[in-house]
Amino acid sequence: MTTIPAKRATFIDLGAGMGRVVLLAASRSFKQVIGVDFSPAMCRIARENIARYKGRLRSPDVKIVRRDARTYALPKGDLIVYLFNPFRGPVLTSVVRRLARHDCELNVIYHTPLGRRSFECREEFEIVGERAYAVIYRKARS
Repeated sequence: MTTIPAKRATFIDLGAGMGRVVLLAASRSFKQVIGVDFSPAMCRIARENIARYKGRLRSPDVKIVRRDARTYALPKGDLIVYLFNPFRGPVLTSVVRRLARHDCELNVIYHTPLGRRSFECREEFEIVGERAYAVIYRKARS
C-alpha cells in the first residue's frame, strides 16, 4: 500500500464531531491536523477537548474549523483525509468531487464506507487497502 509519510502530510477529519480522531492524529507527526465540522456546538466541544487533552501532541499545528465540507478549501500539499461516514448522498458526492480535484497526493480513510460508490465510480481514486470497517483510497498527484 502506498501511503503518504505523516511529516509531509496534512491530516483532515471531515465531520470531526467532538475531535477524538483529531487528537489521535495530533499524537502523530503530521505537518498539520485539521478537524472540519459544520456544527458550531461540535466545534466548540472539539476545541474544549483539545484544550483539556493531557497527552503529547506531536503535530505542531492542530485546529478545528467550522465549515461546510462541500465548500471547505483544502490546504495545498499532500493530504490524508479521514471520513467516519459523516454524510451521504449529494453531500458526499460533492465532497468526493472536490477531493478528486486536489492537485497533490491524497489518501482517504473512509470508515464505515456506506457511500463507497461515490469514490469507486471516479477514475481518480483507487483502493489501496480494505478492512471489514474501512476502505483506504489513493489519489495520485494530478
